Amino acid sequence: MPHPRARLRRRSNAGRRGRARACLPPWQTPHYGPLHARQGRHHPATGENFAPGDTGGVGLLVHRLAAFPGAYATVVVGAPQAAPFADVAFQPAPPAWLPVTYARRYAAGVARALRDIVPVLIEVHNRPDMALFLAARFPDTPVMLFLHNDPHGMRRADTAAQRSELLAKIAKIVTVSAFLRGRLLNNVPNPARIPGIFSNCIDLSEIPAAPAERDPVVLFAGRVVADKGADILLVPAVAPCRSCRAGARG
Repeated sequence: MPHPRARLRRRSNAGRRGRARACLPPWQTPHYGPLHARQGRHHPATGENFAPGDTGGVGLLVHRLAAFPGAYATVVVGAPQAAPFADVAFQPAPPAWLPVTYARRYAAGVARALRDIVPVLIEVHNRPDMALFLAARFPDTPVMLFLHNDPHGMRRADTAAQRSELLAKIAKIVTVSAFLRGRLLNNVPNPARIPGIFSNCIDLSEIPAAPAERDPVVLFAGRVVADKGADILLVPAVAPCRSCRAGARG
C-alpha cells in the first residue's frame, strides 16, 4: 500500500488473473496518500500526494519502484490526483460514501478500486490499519506491509498485542531498517512471522555533483516533528557555533 510497490492481476475475459501488481503508498488527504499497485500487488499511501514536485519520501520511493521494469505490470492506487506521475499507471480511489470515519471510507474506496484489478499481491505502505482491512477483504491475496516509520503510535500497531496480531495476520511485514524492525518486535515474545528488512533505494545518478565550496549551512529537509529527529541532528551541530542563527522556511 505508500513506497515499495504492489502487484495486481487484472481479470481476463475468461475470469482468470493477468500479470499485474498493485501498490498503495500513503498520501493526500489528512491521513492517506496515493497507493501504487502493480497487477499482482497493491500498496496504500500515507498523507502525501503522488505528483512530480508534490510528493513525500514514501511517494518518491513508490514511484521509483513502480517505474522500474519487471515481470508484473504495476498500478499505483490512491486518492484522486490532479496530475499524477505520468510514467506509471495510476488508479484513483475516491472515498466511498459511507456514514463512517474518513479512514474507513478511504479503505472502502481502495477495496472497490481493486476489485477489477484482482491483485496477486497487495503491498501497503505505513498503514497497519489499511493492511489489516485489505487482508480481511481479500483473504486469498497475500498482503505485504512496508513500515517506513516507528510503528509505535500507528493505528493497530501501537501496543504489543496489536503488533502481535499484525504479525500473525499480515503475510509479510518489511521495515526499512533494523531499528524499526526492533521497534515492531518490541515486547512481542513469540512473533508469528519474523519481519524482513528492505532498505530504501536511490538512483545515485540523480544526485548532483558536490560543489567545490559549501555554504556554512546545516540543512534539515522534512517536517519538524518529534519522530523526524530534527533536534537530534541540529542541536549538536549548532551548539558549538555561538554565532549561528537558526531559521526555517516552509
